[in-house]
Amino acid sequence: MKKYKTLNFLEDNKYDFINKLALFSVLVFIFLNLLIHLINLKELKSEIVNSETQKITTNKVEKIKEVDTNNIKLIYSMFGPENIDEMKLSNENIEVRGKCSDLNLLYDIEDVELIKNASVDGIKKEDNYYMFRLEYQAR
Repeated sequence: MKKYKTLNFLEDNKYDFINKLALFSVLVFIFLNLLIHLINLKELKSEIVNSETQKITTNKVEKIKEVDTNNIKLIYSMFGPENIDEMKLSNENIEVRGKCSDLNLLYDIEDVELIKNASVDGIKKEDNYYMFRLEYQAR
């Protein structure tokens, strides 16, 4: 019968403590590096989000400052604030969606001097009023 030599892992080795210490220090080093990189990534992500929101808000504020508010007030006074459902500012145009009881008012708005390049689209009759979409230049 052939004899096999076995290793006893429970036996105390004089280099065992040094090997465990080296392995532990490498693992701690890797863990700390990962932790530092994760913290840096979170900070970078928050900086990117903050800078993007600042750019978006400053662009919107600049666009809103360039818009003539007199024509917005005029539209609200013509149709009434309760009849305006939605008002959007896109590029250089303002889009207004709402309802109106008088169809002639929609056609007369194209002749107003304060409102430039007004066009009324999508007129649809519902019950006692007309749903409309008005688009005109903001500046």
